[in-house]
Amino acid sequence: MRIKNLKFKRAVSLYFALILMSLILALALGVSALLFSQIKVIRGLGDSVVAFYAADSGIERELYEKNTPPFEYSGFLDLNKNRIVSSQDCPAGLEDDPGDACYLVKGIPPGPDCQAEIVCIRSYGFFKGVSRAIQAVK
Repeated sequence: MRIKNLKFKRAVSLYFALILMSLILALALGVSALLFSQIKVIRGLGDSVVAFYAADSGIERELYEKNTPPFEYSGFLDLNKNRIVSSQDCPAGLEDDPGDACYLVKGIPPGPDCQAEIVCIRSYGFFKGVSRAIQAVK
C-alpha cells in the first residue's frame, strides 16, 4: 500500500509541475507579445516625427512663396543624401527612394473647406509609410 501511495504522490507532483510550467509559459508569451507590439509602436514614432517635419517644411515653403489659391505642389527632402530625384509627385515618388521624405501642399480659398478669411494651407508630410498633416492660415 505504501508503494502505491508513493507512486500517486509522484504522479500528482509531476502533474502539478506540468501545469505550473504551462502557466509560466503562457505568462511569458503574453508579456513578449505586449513588448513586441510596443516596440513596433516606438519604432514608428521616429518615422512619425520625420513625416511631421516634412509637413512643416511644406508650410514654411508656402509662407515663403506666397502663392494665390487654389494651388497644389509637392517637394522632396533628400534625407539620405543620395540625390535621387523622383519624376513623380508626392507620395508616389517615394517608391524611387524610400529613405527620403516628401510634402504635399494645398492652398484652399475661403469657403466650406476653409473657414479662414484669406486662405488655408494644408501640408501633408510622408516618410516610410507614415503621413502627418498640418494646417495653417495666412
